[in-house]
Amino acid sequence: MWMNVRKLFSKPTLGVLAVALFVDIFMLTLVCVSLYSSYWQYHERAAVTSRNTNRLVAQGIAGEIDRIDLGLQAASDEYRRLAMAGRIDQVALNDFLRRQHARLPMTDSIRIADSAGSIVYGSDDQLTSSVSIADRDYFSAMRSQASAGLVISKPLQGKISGKWVLIFARRLSAQDGGFAGIVYAAVTIRWFERMFANLEVGPQGTVVLRGDATRDFDLLGRFPAAGYVGQTKVSAMFKEMIAANPLGGTYEAHAGADNIKRIFSYQAVGIYPLITLVGLSSEDTFAGWWREVFKLATLATIFILFSGMLGWGLLRSWRARIAAYERIDTLNHALELDIQARDVADSANLAKSVFLANMSHEIRTPLNAITGLAHMMRKGALPPEQLERLDKIDLAGRHLLEIINAVLDLSKIEAGKLTLEETGVNVSAITANIVSILYQQAAEKNIQLIVENQPLPSALIGDAARIQQALLNYATNAVKFTRAGSIVLRTRVEEETAEDVLLRFEVQDTGIGIAEETLAKLFSAFEQGDNSITRNYGGTGLGLAITRKLAGAMGGSAGAVSTPGVGSTFWFSVRLKKGVAVLEPAVTEGQESAEEALRQHFAGRRILLVDDEPMNREIALSMLSDVELSVAEAGDGIAAVEMFGRNAYDLILMDMQMPNMDGLEATRRIRQMPGGADVPILAMTANAFAEDRKRCFAAGMSDFIAKPVDPEALFATLLKWLRAGNATGVNQGPGQD
Repeated sequence: MWMNVRKLFSKPTLGVLAVALFVDIFMLTLVCVSLYSSYWQYHERAAVTSRNTNRLVAQGIAGEIDRIDLGLQAASDEYRRLAMAGRIDQVALNDFLRRQHARLPMTDSIRIADSAGSIVYGSDDQLTSSVSIADRDYFSAMRSQASAGLVISKPLQGKISGKWVLIFARRLSAQDGGFAGIVYAAVTIRWFERMFANLEVGPQGTVVLRGDATRDFDLLGRFPAAGYVGQTKVSAMFKEMIAANPLGGTYEAHAGADNIKRIFSYQAVGIYPLITLVGLSSEDTFAGWWREVFKLATLATIFILFSGMLGWGLLRSWRARIAAYERIDTLNHALELDIQARDVADSANLAKSVFLANMSHEIRTPLNAITGLAHMMRKGALPPEQLERLDKIDLAGRHLLEIINAVLDLSKIEAGKLTLEETGVNVSAITANIVSILYQQAAEKNIQLIVENQPLPSALIGDAARIQQALLNYATNAVKFTRAGSIVLRTRVEEETAEDVLLRFEVQDTGIGIAEETLAKLFSAFEQGDNSITRNYGGTGLGLAITRKLAGAMGGSAGAVSTPGVGSTFWFSVRLKKGVAVLEPAVTEGQESAEEALRQHFAGRRILLVDDEPMNREIALSMLSDVELSVAEAGDGIAAVEMFGRNAYDLILMDMQMPNMDGLEATRRIRQMPGGADVPILAMTANAFAEDRKRCFAAGMSDFIAKPVDPEALFATLLKWLRAGNATGVNQGPGQD
């Protein structure tokens, strides 16, 4: 017996046990460090999401209140105009209020009360002079304060509708400056709750609208609805945060009737005495982290058990020890794959989309200045060395724009906001365009570009631009990774029915090839073959990911086969409808350029350039002067409307975002002016999303030019619309200089 005990605690045994214990402790330490780091990553991600979402909510509410205030000021002006005429036409004023109400769908009603508090005009059919609001606090405040601006009431129950509402009101002044009454708009508390319900805040998240400290933090709206509108009870921590930083901040607390612990962010709503709060519950936030804890605890437990068995087995035979180490390697590999799969599965949320949209606008604006100034400098008599540097600036700008567009494309696809067009698809034209684009690069590397198109149905309908984008991604990579040889662009039919056809596009190269274990990850966002490719060839790793997602959106798929040192074949398929399609006419050889055509046939035509940024106007003015067009400048929408009222213009270039009056409102007003219905108005803006295009066209704009402005695209678009105006013989505008 003692011999067995001595063997049990012999030096080799103790050494093995010590090694096993050390390994177990080390493993537990790694797990704890990993979980600790992961915990704070989840926490920070929730805080960032809460702040970004809240910033979006606050901006949205401030924008809606701005619209309401503009509507109230318009109603006040209309009331004053009718009063100065000597008689207020009740029918006309009610109709005006109804039109304002239609423009402000967030309002429940818009009404006017006289100086006694009786409701005398309104946008609804529930008017009754027997209802008085003279006892309302907001009415009393405006009656006693001649300088009162927009007043926002406490939440109250409407005397006519019976609904819980917020009142937004402005004072009406008589001709002698006395109190004539108020004009007010009622917005239901339910409207705010419906607005908040559309936000992604998790099953136990919350969105709250409160008054600021001057209003005792009264509750104005909450999602999910809690049923205690108007209460002013808030946590001490919230009051401390507001006192320290009234504009915005983030904190963690148990709050609300449900007393759920949440990560809150608060944000002041523009210039108004309101505060928005977005809270993400800790339970929702750390649900993924707790799953990690369970997985890692399970794996750690398994590891400890097996390491103990391994330590005991090491005393028996070398073979058993080798087998145990292999099991440990397998478990470690499984753990790494699990962590990698979880990281890859993280998707973009609403906050990321908003961030990307803002960054796109902010990057495009200075990029327009960079590329535009480079274009202006190139026109001067510069030595070849400086011209070469300008070419490099222009190339870098285009590359940056490609990166921005790729990131935005990927974001829209992942957010499910990708809109596919249905136009005629000319496969031969698509492949010819790609060959034309890449011909110079291929020729410099002595690469032969070959097109093999099988016979296809004559009329196909789909998104030709997206198909060309996907095929160009493949072809560009093929040129990049092929040192010599050939590249084949191949198209064939995989399936065909009476209604549609499944086309397969292939790009086969004789490039460096890709190892089989690397192919699987190439179609993931931001992935590339290996670090050497990143150094030697550059790129963001987005092209293949976008191509696969585009193919999936068009009813197909994507993939690749490759042999290192021999070459690769990348393919994707799309499903196209059969039908009658009108294809874009091809450009014939020898046709004069748009720049030459403008200078030859439209010199002296009058252009109104509207942009609030002086640098953008300087660049656009230089481009337009190059083709001998006569340009007048306006710094905002108000100036543009005034200038159009005095002068005649053949075409208007309109920015979208401007102070005082934006380009959308300016376009609407010009369209209502004499001669304004026919003048071409072209958007020229850094807001490059499809939603921005729709807003421009909905406002009445004729076409869309994204910044940074490509001179050739600008000239082509100008030529298109000046020719259209020339064909009709229309010289727009109500007057002449």
